[in-house]
Amino acid sequence: MQQRWNWAAIVFILFGIGVSIYLVIHHYNLIYALSESKSFCTLSSKIDCDAVNTSKFSEFFGTPVAMIQVFVFLAGLLLLAGIRAFGEDEKPVMSRFFLYLTSINLLATVVMGTISTFVLKTFCLMCGSLYAVAFIIWFCALKLNHKGSFSHLFDDFKGVLKSGSEGGTRGFFILFLMIPIGSIIASGMYQKSILSSGDFERMIERSIDDWKDAKTYEFKTTGAEAGTPSAPFQIVEFYDYQCPHCKRASPSIHAFVTAHRDEVHLSYQNYPLDKSCNPRGGEHEFACTFARAALCALKQNKFAEAHDWIFDHQETLSQDSLGQLATEVGLDKDSFNKCQSDPAIIDELKKEVDLGNAANLEGTPSIFVNGRLLQGGFLIPVLEAALKISK
Repeated sequence: MQQRWNWAAIVFILFGIGVSIYLVIHHYNLIYALSESKSFCTLSSKIDCDAVNTSKFSEFFGTPVAMIQVFVFLAGLLLLAGIRAFGEDEKPVMSRFFLYLTSINLLATVVMGTISTFVLKTFCLMCGSLYAVAFIIWFCALKLNHKGSFSHLFDDFKGVLKSGSEGGTRGFFILFLMIPIGSIIASGMYQKSILSSGDFERMIERSIDDWKDAKTYEFKTTGAEAGTPSAPFQIVEFYDYQCPHCKRASPSIHAFVTAHRDEVHLSYQNYPLDKSCNPRGGEHEFACTFARAALCALKQNKFAEAHDWIFDHQETLSQDSLGQLATEVGLDKDSFNKCQSDPAIIDELKKEVDLGNAANLEGTPSIFVNGRLLQGGFLIPVLEAALKISK
């Protein structure tokens, strides 16, 4: 029977490792604006994996919690392998340390789940699956141990100064110590592999210094928005639906605003690099068309869905895509088609373009915070730094 519980724990740990690695990769992709779409489990303001996975609680001393979770699971696998491989004399102590490890992990997931529910007020489905895994492997650990295993806790940890040959548990202490050490090293190596610039922290400092000294513009915006309108941290994002950088910036900005929805407000402003509606535009043939389409979707309370759909189909946008957009987003097609040429929509787009030109935009995405241009403002660490000094 114990072998079944051992195998069950192994299977769920392997599943947990897969989920944790996904969260680590998506965490860094969002932090550095490398993701071209939202996570599949970002479904609403209340169920948003991206917001939870990039919040200030998603890292512990600069290391993603998901990365720490990977190494917790790896340590668990090593202990389970030891339980299977070693003799009867070693199995009890290995089983106890597996129980200690899973108990600490379960406690940590309870804390993270509480923060997600009551502080962030947003739930992450992928994180929720890890909470379930934490409980299941803890239950497996209980089954692998005899009653009264926790009565050995003091003696087991008192023995960390002694080696196994001396009847001590130093090896287990080293294994537990490798969890934070391995997490820090792996995080550093992964960040180095995806960052082209060597000194990211210095880049953030320069962005904040330039932002403090930047000219302040008064933006009287209308149109789509997110967050709290009266918030002290006001973001104005100028974007173009055919701009690849805007596509990658969109999930990161969304995650930041959702994670800080009570203290941040975001105003979406179109700035198509298309000469058909912007005298300073460029060669983005359908940028104006889909800017109007998004504004029309806003009239039907479907802006967020249309905004994501357009970016998701950026590479294949054409005039014919409008019908597909209306169908897949669930728009009233007659109203949507009439709206395209509505003078009010054309005037609204002109106002947004004029706002951008008045601010002397040099490209997209352009992020203004409290009226001042924030270079690199599509990067979550830059936004976090600006928010911190704004409080």
